[in-house]
Amino acid sequence: QMRGMEAAQRAQQVEMESRRVKLGQKQSEWARRAAQLEEDVKAANAAYQNAEQQARVKKEATLRMRDELRDVQREAATIGAKEFNSISRLHPDMPALIDLIKRNARKFQQPPVGPFGAFIKIKDGFQLYANVVEIALGGRNGLCAFTV
Repeated sequence: QMRGMEAAQRAQQVEMESRRVKLGQKQSEWARRAAQLEEDVKAANAAYQNAEQQARVKKEATLRMRDELRDVQREAATIGAKEFNSISRLHPDMPALIDLIKRNARKFQQPPVGPFGAFIKIKDGFQLYANVVEIALGGRNGLCAFTV
């Protein structure tokens, strides 16, 4: 009977050892998987931070471009206003006349060119001759004239 008990104990010890080995293997596998998941989380965090940084850079670039666009639009409006002012100095109704001519351009065989005053620029330092040039071109009427 003693031998039977010893055999049973040994069988139980072998089984326990087998279970311990299997549990050790499972534990090693789970530890390996956990380490891999930790590495994956680190890589995902790094990718997220990189994407977040790229988004910040692109947002800043977008804001700079919007500012530049506003500056260009403001400059274009200023240039348009200066052109409008130089033409309206010839005659208060001149901008409306030019707009009317542009809207009806297809009704002319040749679109009218003018007003002549829009094509004349006095260079810096020669503004004192502006009155002489105006008189030579027929005064206000000459500067407001068109040709076809």
